[in-house]
Amino acid sequence: MHLYPTKNIIQITSLAIVALLGTQCSNKTNEDVVNAVPKDGSIETLVSTIHATDSTDILITKHIVYKNAATSKVIETRDTIPALGTDIVPDDKEVPQKVKKEYNIYITVK
Repeated sequence: MHLYPTKNIIQITSLAIVALLGTQCSNKTNEDVVNAVPKDGSIETLVSTIHATDSTDILITKHIVYKNAATSKVIETRDTIPALGTDIVPDDKEVPQKVKKEYNIYITVK
């Protein structure tokens, strides 16, 4: 385990949204997982957090708009959010290490 700030990155594309909406609740396969973004007309969204200080984190949201196999526009926002504090967790050698807690990121698509 490393003590460097980690990034939580979630990618959602229009193809993933279509697959997600078309997937039945009882279906346990990962049909909504996308390995490559189709760039003929889609929007890729990346959400991540980085640790700024002991009391604040930064939420980064980035939208990449693709049209005709090229990047048409990139929209990025950064917001300061409260840090969650620290946790004590064992490393590979079972030695307790103090690490910053990470946000869980959930995205609801309607």
